Amino acid sequence: MRTIQLTIQDEALLADTAIAGQAGEHLASALALDIPDEWQACDCTLRFYLPNAGKYYRSVPLSNPVSFPLPQALMVPGELQIFLDARKDFVVHRTSVLHLTVEDSPDWCGTGTLVADPYEGLLDSSLQEFEDALGELETLTNRLDEAEAAVASAQEASSLAQAAAAQAGIDAQSAQEANQAAQMAAATAAETVAGFEGYTKQESDDRYAHTLMGTVEGSEIAVDDLQEGTQFTLLSLTGLCRQDSVPGTISFAGQSGMISLIVDGQTREIPLSLYGIPDGSGGFTVRDQLVVDYAQNAAYIQRNVGRIVFTGEENLVSNPTTARETSNYVYSNVHAPIPNGRLLCNLLPWRSNGYAEDLSYCWTSTVVVVTLLNVETGVVTGEPQSVYISKIKDWLRAKAAAGTPLTIYYPLAEPVQEQVDAQTKALLLSIAPQGTDAALSTGTEPHPPIALVYRRDAQHVIDTLTARIEALEAQAVNMQIGG
Repeated sequence: MRTIQLTIQDEALLADTAIAGQAGEHLASALALDIPDEWQACDCTLRFYLPNAGKYYRSVPLSNPVSFPLPQALMVPGELQIFLDARKDFVVHRTSVLHLTVEDSPDWCGTGTLVADPYEGLLDSSLQEFEDALGELETLTNRLDEAEAAVASAQEASSLAQAAAAQAGIDAQSAQEANQAAQMAAATAAETVAGFEGYTKQESDDRYAHTLMGTVEGSEIAVDDLQEGTQFTLLSLTGLCRQDSVPGTISFAGQSGMISLIVDGQTREIPLSLYGIPDGSGGFTVRDQLVVDYAQNAAYIQRNVGRIVFTGEENLVSNPTTARETSNYVYSNVHAPIPNGRLLCNLLPWRSNGYAEDLSYCWTSTVVVVTLLNVETGVVTGEPQSVYISKIKDWLRAKAAAGTPLTIYYPLAEPVQEQVDAQTKALLLSIAPQGTDAALSTGTEPHPPIALVYRRDAQHVIDTLTARIEALEAQAVNMQIGG
């Protein structure tokens, strides 16, 4: 079973992969999550929405540690939206919405049920319930905008009142009217902020995250309308490999050992490589991810893809004791892939687990395996195991000496978290767009997708707005018409 690790950071729901699995799968992928301590006393459920199918679901109640296998009802080709909902009495916690992709599968028609219970682990969830929840996720941001607009109106009215007061001897009536307008605008702003603050206290939730996405073509992420109190919480780059023909040359994000990030027009070189394994239909089965966590002052690589570059000096083994008639295989016990997972290889095609007599190919069972035709390696039927393994290793040495070593990318059975060095960490943590009209993009082919998560600190904004309104009210009360 594949594990999709979910994390909650400032109540943004994040995943270590963008892929939920393939259409028609049943309990093949599991969502793993640790519910925050302050939410554990609540009734916690995962909420799901399938835009392509117009279906809404929620999970059975959850408890730590969460491991929720995705049933077939959720594995519909397209987007799968997820958030975590926690309730107790009148207190409601919700994460932001996570968007995962369910990849289309050529052998899944979607017209029939292939399992006895495709809804395993799910409860009915009404359309209205889900829409209400999504609406509440947007309310906080809207109220921030309303409060900012109300204060701006109060400030404008106050400026008019001050100007009129200065000219009171000429037109006292105008000064009085402007002063009244300032008082009314300040009162409106105060009411808006009071309602906003009450809403956030009622929901026990004053922080919502927003994600800005860059495309694989490296298009620029523009960070517009950055308001005071905005904080960047997470920057992530998702690995990928590109292969124009199979077999053929493979390129990957950071192939030169560097990934170029352009931040506000300044190029920064990040020393790392990120891999991804294409699924053969335009998507990816698994990808590495660089995570820069500004809130936790951390930077690391979530390595989901392993890479083997064969030199012929590896400790290779094989099960047959004597050479077979047409082809023979070798493998290494050092590497632990996802059993029967898809591979990416530069010199050989990938083939699903099985035996082909007329093909050299790579494949996986519980190990990464290379099968080569005897006509390519010079192996003779009936040769002892040690002899034919030696001939296969000679073939690998020849490819490496020619500058085209056999290279295989495979899905790791267990993801590995790689810490970056102190200098790289400091550089990564310094990469955050600054100010309005900030921009972020990549400058290295192939371009890794970028996600930039930010949040607006509601409490900071409330405090700031309250201070502004108090100042405006004081101005209105202290104005002396005609003096």
